[in-house]
Amino acid sequence: MSREEPVIAISGVTLTGNMGGVAMLRTAVAQMSRLVPGASFRLLSISPGNDLRAAQLPRVEVVPARAMKLIGIYMPLSIVAWPLMRLQAVRKALCVIPYFRALDQADIVVDLCGIAFVDRRGLPLLAYNVACCLPAIVMGTPIAKLSQALGPFETRLNRVIARFVLTRCGLIVARGARSRRHLEALGFSNPRMLPDVTFAMEITDEDRLAARARLRESGIGPAPVVVSPSEVVNRLCARAGIDFEAEFARFLARLAAAGYQVLLLPHSLARDRSKNNDVELCRRLRARADTEGRVHLLEAESPELLRAIIGEAVIFVGCRFHSVVGALATGVPALIIGWSHKYQEMAAALGADGHAMDWREFSAERAMRSFESLIAERDAVRETILGRMPEIRAAAARNFELAAELIGDK
Repeated sequence: MSREEPVIAISGVTLTGNMGGVAMLRTAVAQMSRLVPGASFRLLSISPGNDLRAAQLPRVEVVPARAMKLIGIYMPLSIVAWPLMRLQAVRKALCVIPYFRALDQADIVVDLCGIAFVDRRGLPLLAYNVACCLPAIVMGTPIAKLSQALGPFETRLNRVIARFVLTRCGLIVARGARSRRHLEALGFSNPRMLPDVTFAMEITDEDRLAARARLRESGIGPAPVVVSPSEVVNRLCARAGIDFEAEFARFLARLAAAGYQVLLLPHSLARDRSKNNDVELCRRLRARADTEGRVHLLEAESPELLRAIIGEAVIFVGCRFHSVVGALATGVPALIIGWSHKYQEMAAALGADGHAMDWREFSAERAMRSFESLIAERDAVRETILGRMPEIRAAAARNFELAAELIGDK
C-alpha cells in the first residue's frame, strides 16, 4: 500500500480513564512518529465520548469503536463480508462506517490490549478479544499485537479461537516467559518476548520538577510511600469474601503509625462506577486510614506526571500493572499486589518478583511483613533494577521497531 502519509491505527487503549492505557497510547504515538516520519494516527476508541472531550494529541484522530458495537455489529459484519472482500462494492459499503474506513486507510493496526485470550475470563471478554482483531484481518490490514500477557489456552473454546485469530496477526509479542510458553503450547515456534511498551516512555526533567512542585504544594515531604490501589483488585477480593478496603486501610494506618508519609495516587481516573475508578476507592481508604494527617491523596492528570511522582517514592505499593511499571522504570522498589501472571512476568525481568503477592494472599499483616522486608533490602533491589533498566528500555522500544517493519505489507 503506497501513501505519502502513512496511517497507523491504534487499538486497545483510550485517551481517558486508565492511565496505563494512556501511557501506552502516548508511548506508541511518540515511538511510531520517530520511526515512521509523517505518520498520522487513528485511535480506535472504546470510549469515544470521553476521548473526544479530552485534550487531543497532535495527529491523532479519535474513531468510535465502542465495545458493544465491535462485538454486536462490526464483528458480525466482518464475518458476513469476508468471502466477498474482493468486490470493491463490498469494501466501499463497509467504509461508510468510520471504523471500517479507518481500518481501510491504515497501513497497520498497533494493538495495545495488554492482556488477551486468557482462559476463564468469560465469553464477553473473549468476544471482545476477537472483535478487536477480526475486522482488521478481514480488511487485510496487518495487526501488530505488541507486548501483552497471553494465555493460558487450556480451555478448548479459547484455544481454538485464539489460534484462529493469532495466526492471522502479523506480529505477536509476549510480555514475559509465561506468555511465551503459552504461545509455544498453542503451536507458535520461538515467539518473540519483549517488555511492556511503557518502559520506553520518556520522562523529562520538566516532568520531575513538576512532580516535586506538586508534592510540595500538597504538603508532602520528600521520599513518601506512594500507593496505587485498584478497584479491580477490590472487586476480586469482594467476590472471594476478602474485605480489601478494611485490610488495606489497616495497612496504611500501620505505615502512618510507623512514621511514613503515605501518598495515595490513583492510577485509573474514570469518574463512573466502573472498575477503572480508583479515585473513589482512594478517598474511602484515606478516610478510613488517616488519623493524624499522614495519609495524603493526590491526582495527577498525565501519565508522565504520575510516573515522575512515583519516581520520588522511597517505596511503591501498587495493584495497577502500569503503576508498578512506573515504579520499576524509575528505580523505585515495589511491593506488588497483582491479579494476573502479567505482574510476575514483568517483575521477574527486573529481579523484583521477590516482593510480589497474589491478591488472594493479601492482608494487612502480610503486606506489612513484605513492606518491612522490602525496606531492609531497598538499596540492593534498587541497584538491581537500575542495572537492568537500560536493556529493558531498549527492548521495550524494540516493540515499535518490529511494528514499523510491518508497514508496507498491506
